[in-house]
Amino acid sequence: MYVTVQLHTVLRNKLEASNKRTFEHKLPENSRMAELLHSLKIDLPEEALLIVINGKIASFETILKDGDKIDIIPAIAGGEE
Repeated sequence: MYVTVQLHTVLRNKLEASNKRTFEHKLPENSRMAELLHSLKIDLPEEALLIVINGKIASFETILKDGDKIDIIPAIAGGEE
């Protein structure tokens, strides 16, 4: 199956030999979001990412389907403590 992935901000630098923002990625059927992140070598914890699949917030355990549109957005902290 193929999903469309859009990486936001600094995550674009995670891809080896590519600086694409949006691309198609092949995965085995019934792959979870965690498996997609692993294949992209994005090793951030779930609380450090906002994952949106087809316009809805999702988790690492979400099972992906052929044609899903996935946005992976890093959580950004700012300000003073």
